Amino acid sequence: MSEDNYKDIFDQAVSEGLDKNGVLMKLITDGGLDVTAAVREYNRLARESGLTMSKEQKEAKIQEILSEQSLETKEGVDEAKDALVEALDVAPTTAMGYIKAFAEENDIELPVGQRKTMASKPEVVAYLVAHKGEKKADMSKGLCEEFGYAKGTADTIVSHLEYMEEYAKQTGS
Repeated sequence: MSEDNYKDIFDQAVSEGLDKNGVLMKLITDGGLDVTAAVREYNRLARESGLTMSKEQKEAKIQEILSEQSLETKEGVDEAKDALVEALDVAPTTAMGYIKAFAEENDIELPVGQRKTMASKPEVVAYLVAHKGEKKADMSKGLCEEFGYAKGTADTIVSHLEYMEEYAKQTGS
């Protein structure tokens, strides 16, 4: 089969509203391609038709978006991440990878992941004791505000607290 035939199969599948997997299945079943060849052909045809970007186009888009953002603040980084997710249809973690690489290439120090303060274990325990009985979500939010923890870290601390409370009940400690 020729490239024109693959393009016809691709165009027909896209016009039918099939997603990537559906188009790949058409290229395999109607085009007689194996999976590897179908993926390669899909990627070529998707780039040519403008459904996806070439590597060069993606790199240019990343540069364009990040050059317009202020990466010195957490809010700016969040805006840049959201813009990349939207423009490139990538996961937030992938977008953060692009941001970190851009920052490194351009000698920009990112504020992401920096805590307002470093809390000691006794300080965190004192906070938890002082807020005993509050909803777990409120305790987690308070840890974020008080100590600058990321939400995931605060949620983990509160989750561990639940285990410790259960342990204390069962052991009489």
